[in-house]
Amino acid sequence: MSSVLDGVRVIDFGQYIAGPLTAMLLADQGADVIRVDPPGGPRWDTPANATWNRGKRSMTLHLKQPDELAVATRTSWRKIIGLASSPGSA
Repeated sequence: MSSVLDGVRVIDFGQYIAGPLTAMLLADQGADVIRVDPPGGPRWDTPANATWNRGKRSMTLHLKQPDELAVATRTSWRKIIGLASSPGSA
């Protein structure tokens, strides 16, 4: 049985609660969610991350490096992008 969001890709750059939780709900509805973490892992390391990141694929990118920023730009072209970060956290 197909889900409501089959065929939709979401790139989750979110940190803390709001972004990861929103992307989790989209994954629950069938979206293909790719979580992008900074080097060293999530900014807020909590056991709840296991729940908020369920159903997602993940990758690590250092977005201040031009070559890795280019990967994020190619990956997210014409997709839904979830951003919920504090200023300067990229």
